[in-house]
Amino acid sequence: MRAHPPASPKSRSLVLLTIAALSCAVACRPGSQDCPRDLPAACPDHPPSYQSEIAPLFARTCTSCHAADASESQRDLSTYAGLYANRGAVLDQVYACNMPPSGASTLDTADRVLLLTWLVCGSPDD
Repeated sequence: MRAHPPASPKSRSLVLLTIAALSCAVACRPGSQDCPRDLPAACPDHPPSYQSEIAPLFARTCTSCHAADASESQRDLSTYAGLYANRGAVLDQVYACNMPPSGASTLDTADRVLLLTWLVCGSPDD
């Protein structure tokens, strides 16, 4: 039996993107008629940075509820470890336009695309 060469980072990203798209096609139901279907078509060579892009986005829009000392403390998204552990649920909820909820901080289009790209393209900790 011949061993297969290790998958390249780009092919792993495409596999993750396909899995995310399929799981959302089944599990994600838009929160409204205006909910876009905006998963990235492909993963970029350099996914968004957790440290410089995703962590500040979460601090601004999510951790007022999703932190150790907040109302949704059971789903603490204030650290990389917490966010990574909940990345599937976050992807489902953001993609379905259920999070952030109405009346809370919102994600503009650019932030939404940035977050969805990070989530489906490996969620790197950099």
